[in-house]
Amino acid sequence: MIEVCNVTGGYKKHKPTVKSVAFTVEKGSFCTLLGPNGSGKTTLIRLMMGVLPLTAGEIKLEQKSISSYSATQLAQKIAVMTQENQIGLEFTVREIVALGRYPFQTKRFLNNESPYDKEVIERVMKRTDVWRYRHHSFNALSGGEKQRVLLAKSLAQEPEYLLLDEPTNHLDVKHAMELLHLLKELQREENLTIVAILHDLNIAALFADDAILLKDGEVYARGIEEIFSDQQTLQHVYGVDLHVLYHPGVHKRQLAYVPPKEEKVLQAFSNLYTLIENERCLSVSFEHSLRTLSTGDSGKGIHWCKQIVQYTDEEKSSDLLSWSGIDHRFTRISFYEDGVYTWLFLFTKSKEQVNVVVVTDMPLKDESLLETAMEVSAQLGGVGINRGNFAACAVRNTDTKAVDAKKIKAIIKREVDKYQLVMQ
Repeated sequence: MIEVCNVTGGYKKHKPTVKSVAFTVEKGSFCTLLGPNGSGKTTLIRLMMGVLPLTAGEIKLEQKSISSYSATQLAQKIAVMTQENQIGLEFTVREIVALGRYPFQTKRFLNNESPYDKEVIERVMKRTDVWRYRHHSFNALSGGEKQRVLLAKSLAQEPEYLLLDEPTNHLDVKHAMELLHLLKELQREENLTIVAILHDLNIAALFADDAILLKDGEVYARGIEEIFSDQQTLQHVYGVDLHVLYHPGVHKRQLAYVPPKEEKVLQAFSNLYTLIENERCLSVSFEHSLRTLSTGDSGKGIHWCKQIVQYTDEEKSSDLLSWSGIDHRFTRISFYEDGVYTWLFLFTKSKEQVNVVVVTDMPLKDESLLETAMEVSAQLGGVGINRGNFAACAVRNTDTKAVDAKKIKAIIKREVDKYQLVMQ
């Protein structure tokens, strides 16, 4: 167990980076340190390593102050992997990893690797997938490869505790996931205690058991569930707009970041879309993707869409929201304007079903798109049409207040009633 007891410290005694930080890392757990740049994460790791002096407080390892351990004793317990991966001298990859056995060797300045040392070095290199580079120069490797070599060096210490400063730095998605999976395996199999600084909050939420959120050198929040369920706290600490949602495949929370809002430029409704009608197809396309809800045989649910095509033949296109087999005899295109917003309605018939496309500059939310789809289905059902495809496209504005549902219902009923006349 690691205990951080009201620790204050940093590079300048009169101006500490970390202030009155207190938390406990349980044995065998994976704890991540979170926070924006300058929040004190790396300084805290250095304080836990004993590299930086404490101004106040105490750090305990297994109920003993780290100051009571010698450097060798501490290195036999704790391994550290920092961000620095530049080695001035020309070492091979194996020589770098072999340095991890240094705390266990009695003859420090001689090459006295025991058979067990050699076994450990080979095992950790294979496990981190760097054995194939064992004879290569460390400085000739890529950033991601160097990162894995340094992890192998840390594992060669056979530590009970592993401190990691941005271990996924320089790694692509595949290797970052592989590294985190490896750490989780080591945590489970060897009861390894891990403390890692992670900048990718979604990766942290997927792999860590516990979390410490730092802001301005102080603990701002604690716990995976507490941090990742509090959208306002994350927005405040990181200074970005984001949404908390559940991962689609596992029971973990994830974050969706929202880019800064661009200043809206009002444009005429006719500039939102291009409408093309010919003997082969009826299509409506948009210069910018509009928020779309589509249902039916070819529906994709809620998504973003730039083009909807209805073909007269059976042709389909995989990259478009498309329907086939429309009969131009039963096509109706109409507009509705109320002085504020405009609506474009496209009604077509194919086989035994009706296709409806609605485009509007009313800023509908997702739930309003769903209400619109349900209302169209209800209106069509009222005139005996129970099968169809539907798509509603709208300018999206998450700040918009609830729209007038009665108004939307009246507009749709008006247009469906007119289309019923065409069907007759």
